[in-house]
Amino acid sequence: MGVGISGGGYTDTQTAPAPEFPEMRGMGCSGAGHRGGPSQRYARHGLKAVLVESIADKWFSDYLMCPDCGGELLFDGRAARCADCGFQRVDGALVDLRPLRPAPRQISLTVVPAVSPENRLNAIDTEQPNMSYDGPSPLRSSRGLMSEICRYLPEPGDVLDLGCGPRDQAIPLEYLGHRYVGIDRASSAADLLADAHALPFRSATFDCVLSYAVLEHLHNPIIRFWRFGRLSRC
Repeated sequence: MGVGISGGGYTDTQTAPAPEFPEMRGMGCSGAGHRGGPSQRYARHGLKAVLVESIADKWFSDYLMCPDCGGELLFDGRAARCADCGFQRVDGALVDLRPLRPAPRQISLTVVPAVSPENRLNAIDTEQPNMSYDGPSPLRSSRGLMSEICRYLPEPGDVLDLGCGPRDQAIPLEYLGHRYVGIDRASSAADLLADAHALPFRSATFDCVLSYAVLEHLHNPIIRFWRFGRLSRC
């Protein structure tokens, strides 16, 4: 089942102390199983960014595609080149997969029957989620979001953090055993620089797409939600 979750916060890149986890092994979502403890392949210590030597060595490298045409990407260190359309980004401090000449996109939307706005608003569940997550807290508090992820994704999965800002949500997500990749338009802490309107990932590649305080920064949020569906494995 694919999960798409949005929350609130900011996209600051300030540095926080590195978390210490040894005494927390075995904690996490109350009643939910996980791998116990953060992944040993942490690309950063705390929230301090480090240079990526080669994107081809990352677990998500096979999921990537050209942000302009959707073609195959070839990597040389942090440099990327499309085998089909000529998209090319030079080797820099970060892997940059923001589009250069994005192709036009078409999306289809289902017409929703006329419904009273009041009825729709009344049908929305506004109750606070059951706070089942009891693991380490990131820079931006997300216990409610993590509790919902525990509910809908109880087994380890692949998670995309769209608009990751300081990449702090890697702390609870990797603690729960999920594989994490964070993308952002401009943050130096991101695993990849990318644009939410032209995501460089193949279809059906993630079990959960997390987005924390991003909608207000987008040119077209509808395209973002449409791409949520494309990326989901459900």
